[in-house]
Order: sequence, then C-alpha cells, then structure tokens
Amino acid sequence: MSSSADRILAAFSKLPPVAGVSFHGGDDDAAAEGGTLAGVLATSRSPRVASENFSTSVLYCLVAVSGRDLTQLSRHEVEQEIVLLPGTTLLGLGSIEAEGLRLVLLEELDVEREPSEARPSGDALDQLFATVSAAVATARAEPPVPVTSPGKFVAPIPFLS
Repeated sequence: MSSSADRILAAFSKLPPVAGVSFHGGDDDAAAEGGTLAGVLATSRSPRVASENFSTSVLYCLVAVSGRDLTQLSRHEVEQEIVLLPGTTLLGLGSIEAEGLRLVLLEELDVEREPSEARPSGDALDQLFATVSAAVATARAEPPVPVTSPGKFVAPIPFLS
C-alpha cells in the first residue's frame, strides 16, 4: 500500500467508531453472504445517495459498530459518508424485496459482543428489515440528490477472496 493510502487509513482509524445502519448500492447480490473487507468500503446513511438516486437494483444495508463518519470532513456533506475499514468482517443475514429493490442485510461481526448474544433472528431480524425498509421508503419520497462522486457508493464490495 502506498504511503499516502497508509496515512489516510491511519487518519480514518483515529476517528471515533460509530454504530448504526448505512447503505451501499449494487447491481447484484454477489456479496450477500458477507466476507472480510480487503479495502475501505464507502457507505452512506442515505439510501438515496448510496444507490445513486435508486439507479441500482440491490441495496446493501450494513449494520456496523465500527464505521467511521466522514461527514464533517467531506467536501460533500450531503453524502453522509460512513467508511468501513479493511479487516471488517460482515455477515450475511438475508434479503427481502422492498420498494422495488432487493435489500441485502449485512451485519458487522462485533468482536466485543459476548458469544451468547446471538445474531438477530426471528422478530429481531424482522424488525431490522422493517427499519431499513422504512428508511428506503422515506428516502424514495425525498427529491433526487446530486451524485457528487459517481461510482463511489455502488462499486463492488471489496471482500478478500
């Protein structure tokens, strides 16, 4: 990795981790099973931004605990960018069709969580899908946003092979 990339990763690592749901667009669900990130993954708190105004057929909904919020550092605050760092492991929780999209739910493997705290299933998983579906419905009702960084939020997810 280049020294400038190393410096950027080091700077991202110094930002406080944020937990929550963010989104990443795609044209297929090839990453639906999850994996470990080989590079930085740009996501957005906005489903509209992440899908470039709903131009994608798949929307990855990422439930993470260690994202880094770049909003205040960005030239384009409207992007509401959250990055996930290399080495982050995402687990596939399933998918549904909603709002004309395939919503794929990925959850970050939380190494701080006790093994007895199971991954969401049943009612908890249904609630997660309801939450992301509602976020998508709300975003669909909003006006289009400028696509300030084409391809940034819809690039293939960089999982290790």
